[in-house]
Amino acid sequence: KKFNNAMREARDFYELAGNGLAEKLGCVLFQLPPNLTYSDSNLDNILSTLDGAFTNVIEFRHASWWDEQVYKKLKENKVTFCSISYPSLPDDVIRSIPVMYYRFHGVPQLYVSPYSTRKMKQVAGEIQMLRGVSDVYVYFNNDVHVEAIRNAREMASIIA
Repeated sequence: KKFNNAMREARDFYELAGNGLAEKLGCVLFQLPPNLTYSDSNLDNILSTLDGAFTNVIEFRHASWWDEQVYKKLKENKVTFCSISYPSLPDDVIRSIPVMYYRFHGVPQLYVSPYSTRKMKQVAGEIQMLRGVSDVYVYFNNDVHVEAIRNAREMASIIA
């Protein structure tokens, strides 16, 4: 529904996730489709639908969302901007609130390409340089050839 008239669905989802996962629930990630472009009304729809009692993360998949005004509004509303490594999108490490979230999807081939040690060290270094970060979540979604598991293990050794 791209957050259009989705209050009831969001409420039901939060209730299910909150009750089902309880203290194990870290963040609630919302992934948006690549055809959802930035507009003030789209951002307002998203922000008005989110439940601030949860740690919300938004993963945008259109380059129009990489904008200082978006980061500012997310910060004001205590929502995490999900930084991503995704073909044809900026892979900047962006912190909107103290909770940092980064997803590796596979570049250049989505869900397939493995990440080099150099790239993972670069991202880890950029995250470590951010001030005021309280929690960091890093996920790998390049899983077609099980690269996600190998990359996650290596990232764990990089940040250890």
